[in-house]
Amino acid sequence: MAPESCSTAHEPTGLPAGRGFARTNCVPAAVFAVLTVMLALASWIPLEKLHLPRCGFRLLTGIPCPFCGGSRAFFALANFEPGAALRWNPLATVAVLMSAAWFCGWLTERMLGGPILKGVELRLRLLSRPHLLWVAIGLNWVYVLFALPR
Repeated sequence: MAPESCSTAHEPTGLPAGRGFARTNCVPAAVFAVLTVMLALASWIPLEKLHLPRCGFRLLTGIPCPFCGGSRAFFALANFEPGAALRWNPLATVAVLMSAAWFCGWLTERMLGGPILKGVELRLRLLSRPHLLWVAIGLNWVYVLFALPR
């Protein structure tokens, strides 16, 4: 069986029929391409030379938001320092790594021509329940509050 190309063919998702990039089966490839370009740029640009905006929540309240340290985590991943990335922001690090794993699974399915990730996708759908995402963000916030330098 030949590998599928990127097209608008999709499985029933409960989404209304129509055209649009969000309904194509190339979303994992697009996400991975964007992440790859961003990581490549981040590895070439020194963090000290990049003037990142300060966190608005931290400026207003004096405490870090759940996503503080995400940029530094991204730069640490770009420089192949996963330990440092996890120390800066575990949730941001896991999100980037899960995106890469999603692409690898998608690519494997395309190369082998069969559904390999169906069981994994079902489990991930269970984990992507909004209340579980809020719990993950909350736990990350507790970590960031106590782990990041003030």
